[in-house]
Amino acid sequence: MVHIPVKLYPATEERDIHFNQLHAVCHSPIKYRKFCPVCEREVAGEEIQRAYQYLPGEYAVVEDAELEDLPLGTAKTVEILDFVRVDEIDPIYYGVHDFKVK
Repeated sequence: MVHIPVKLYPATEERDIHFNQLHAVCHSPIKYRKFCPVCEREVAGEEIQRAYQYLPGEYAVVEDAELEDLPLGTAKTVEILDFVRVDEIDPIYYGVHDFKVK
């Protein structure tokens, strides 16, 4: 039998993805008033694209069709294969929470 150490993370940590809106012509971020600072003009809704910023100034454009193809039924599914007993985990890994063994 092989034991592989794992790191313990809080179950309530938020991991939301936030998209940016880009001007479809030059891929610069759209400001709240829907103004493109590179083209120096107001931008119509049909000229705006959704994008994810993965590095400062670098974006991955996400099309509506790509979002529709996501398998949302399994997006929040976690398969649990096994559990360890709570007394097998050193309390130092619990963080600020108090856990009691029953």
